[in-house]
Amino acid sequence: MGEQPLIRLQHRGFGQTIRRLLGSTRVAERELAGIVADEMNSLSREKATGQKHKNEFTLEGDLREVGYLKLKTSGFSIRAYFIVLNGTIYMLHLDDNKRRTDLTDGTKRLLAERVRDVKDSVGERAS
Repeated sequence: MGEQPLIRLQHRGFGQTIRRLLGSTRVAERELAGIVADEMNSLSREKATGQKHKNEFTLEGDLREVGYLKLKTSGFSIRAYFIVLNGTIYMLHLDDNKRRTDLTDGTKRLLAERVRDVKDSVGERAS
């Protein structure tokens, strides 16, 4: 009997992007949403056993606690950013048009804000 997958929650910004893809008139974008969901499920199973997902990487510097999945499929280059806190994976940001290798300053700020949001919400539930 294997480990239970980790619980996975999402920042509202991540959810907005997924909903946009799911509601798209473009078949490729709806398929992309399904692929991202499948990879998130895989990530959850891997993390439950202490393993890394085959496409998992970690940011450096101030954002070193943020992991991301690097996915390339159907002409898309995607990054799904997450953080693991207290046995829960929090999906932070989905960049579905990632062509550059470096994060922009705007994306760094966005990720830092979302990490704070998640930590604040975890702290509120703990108190």
